[in-house]
Amino acid sequence: MMKGGMKDQMKDTNPKTLVGRSKPDFSLIPPVANAHMADAFMDGAGKYGPYNWREKTVSLRTYIAAAQRHLAQFLDGEQVASDSQVHHLGHVMACCAIMLDAMSIKNAIDDRPVPGAVGSTIASINKRRCPGIEMTEEATDGRGFGSTGCGPVVEREVAGQGYPTTGMAFRGSY
Repeated sequence: MMKGGMKDQMKDTNPKTLVGRSKPDFSLIPPVANAHMADAFMDGAGKYGPYNWREKTVSLRTYIAAAQRHLAQFLDGEQVASDSQVHHLGHVMACCAIMLDAMSIKNAIDDRPVPGAVGSTIASINKRRCPGIEMTEEATDGRGFGSTGCGPVVEREVAGQGYPTTGMAFRGSY
């Protein structure tokens, strides 16, 4: 189907479309993310066996710690894990997916500590750092990005695309 053609301008009245809109839209998951996660799962399947977390119970903190290590290494500038040559973010995604799957089948040991106050602490810090600004729907651009806020707004080109981010503000340093 060609962009701008007659079919692009027609309203979709198919009942399957209406039903489909109420279901999770897997097309929103970037395929490159799935590719990296699959690479991590293939690495894990070779080491521990596929779907091993469904056969044996798993402790959530084991996967939380692994995800945090991979995030720390990625934050520190590494792209891929030295032992597996898999992207660190693929490993993080696999850790999260394993925890979600294990919890969904009640095969996870929830060994997280007693809940603390990190949520309210972050809210307090945000309030102190950005006084008078409440991130409500009115204070965002409708997608959750702040249209008002503290700190510089950095307009930049979309990586490799060659065009500016029209109307989209990125906060922080990039």
